[in-house]
Amino acid sequence: MLSIIMVRFIINSHPAWNEYLLPILQIYIAYIWNLDNFFPTTTEDPNYDYDTSYEYNWYYGFQAFYFHFAILQLGYQIWPQAVALIVIYTQYVSYYPTETLEYSAMCLTIFLVFIGLLVMKYTNENIKRLQFRDSREQNRWIKIIDQVLEQSIVVIKFDHKQDQLILQQINDISKKRLKIQNNIELREMLRNMIIENTHMEREEIKQKNLEQEIRDLIIKNDQYRFITHQVDVQSNVLNKEYKVKLIQQVLQDEYCVIAIFEQNLKNETHKLQLEVRCKENIFQFLLKQFFQQMKTASTRLKILYSMINFQQIRLLLNNNNENLKSMQSWVSTSLIRNQMNIIFSKKVKVSIKKDLQGFVTNQVYLFSILMSISQIFDEFHHMKIKGKQVLDVQRVKLTLIGRMNDALSFQKLLKQNLNLSQSFTQNQKIILKHLQKIIANKKIETQEKNQLLSIYLNKFLLWEGFREKHFSLKTKEMIHLSFEFEV
Repeated sequence: MLSIIMVRFIINSHPAWNEYLLPILQIYIAYIWNLDNFFPTTTEDPNYDYDTSYEYNWYYGFQAFYFHFAILQLGYQIWPQAVALIVIYTQYVSYYPTETLEYSAMCLTIFLVFIGLLVMKYTNENIKRLQFRDSREQNRWIKIIDQVLEQSIVVIKFDHKQDQLILQQINDISKKRLKIQNNIELREMLRNMIIENTHMEREEIKQKNLEQEIRDLIIKNDQYRFITHQVDVQSNVLNKEYKVKLIQQVLQDEYCVIAIFEQNLKNETHKLQLEVRCKENIFQFLLKQFFQQMKTASTRLKILYSMINFQQIRLLLNNNNENLKSMQSWVSTSLIRNQMNIIFSKKVKVSIKKDLQGFVTNQVYLFSILMSISQIFDEFHHMKIKGKQVLDVQRVKLTLIGRMNDALSFQKLLKQNLNLSQSFTQNQKIILKHLQKIIANKKIETQEKNQLLSIYLNKFLLWEGFREKHFSLKTKEMIHLSFEFEV
C-alpha cells in the first residue's frame, strides 16, 4: 500500500512520467494478486486441499479487475499500459498450462477482460479528445470574433437553479460599449433595453424588455430549434438605439442565446437632426419674443421674463451641468427678500418664518425657478418661505400667491408626471419634445406659450436641482402655488 501511495505522489508531481510508471504499477498489482501462486501455502495438515482455496478466485479476480481498470484511467497513453497488460496476460496463461476446460475458460475470460479494458480506455480518451477539440475550436472562433468583428457580441445562458440569465462569453468591444463586466451588470443592461418593435408577428413584445424576450426564447423553445430574429431596442441607460439579433445556439454542450448588438446609426442621425432643428426653433421663438418685448413691453419685468427663459434654456441644453448641480452654498432669507423686492419693485410681499435664517442649496436653480415660475400668474402678490421637518429631514417650502385666470389647466400640467429619470440626457429629450409641441401649436397665444414653456422648464429644473417632481397648486381666496425641497 505504501508503494502505491508513493507512486501516486510521483504521478502527481511528475505527470510526464505516467507513460513509464503506470505500466510498472499494472505489473506490480498483478504481482500482488498472484502472491498465492508464487508462494503456495505449505501446511502439515493432511486434510488441507490446495485446490479448494480457489473457490473464491472470482472474488480476487473482481478486485484485480477493479484495480487494473482504475490504474488504466489515470494515464492518457494507451499503448504502454496495453503492452503491460499483454505481459500480465501471458503470465496468467503460461503459469499453469493445462488442457482442461476450466483452463481454457479462464484464459478466454482474462483475454476478454483485458480487451474490454483497452476498449473502454480508448473510448474514454477518444471522447475526451473530441470534447477538447470542440471546446478549443469554439474558443478559437470566439477569439477571432473578439479580434475581428466590430459588433458587440454577448453569449447568454439561462441558469435554471438561480432562475436568471448569466453571462457566458463577451467580447472586449461589448465590455466597453455596453458597460458589462459581470452577471449583475448584464441583467441591469437587458432590463433597461426596451423593445420598440420586432419583425416577429407578436404584439406583446412591444411591452417587453430584452431580458424578458431572451428568457422566453430559451424557456419556451422546448425543442431547442434553431431560432434567430432581430429586435429594435432603446437603452434608457446608454441613451442609444440598437438593432439586436438574437440567435439560439448550442455552445460547449449548453443551450444559449447569442446577442449581437449593432447601434442604429440611421435613427440616431435622424434623431440628431430633429433635435438640432428643435433647438433652433426654440431659440428662434425666444429670440423673437425678446426683441418683441424690447419694443413693446410696458414694464421691464416682461423683458426680464424673456431673459430668464433664455437662461433656463441654457441650463436645459448644458450637457456639462454636473459641476453646476453640485454647487451648494448658504442662501439667507434676507437675500431672497432683497432680490424679490428688486425684481418686483417691492410690489410683492415676502413673508418669512422667524426661525428660518437661511439654508444651504443651489442658488442658480433656486433663483431661476423663483423668477420664472411667477410669470404664470396674471397677478402676483405674495410669497411665503418657511422651514419644516419631515422624518428628521429639514425641508424648505416656498409658496407664491396671486391670481391666475387659467388655473385649472395649469394645475393639470403642474401635476403631470413627465417620467423624468436619473439620466440628464433622457430628461433633456423629454422636455425638448414638449417645448417643440408648444411652439409648433399655432392655436396657442404667445403669452400662454411663454407660460407653458416656463412650467416645463421649471419642472425640469426642480427635478435636476432638487430631485422634486411636482409643484402644488391650490385654490383658496387666491391661487397658492408652492414647491419644497430638502436642505
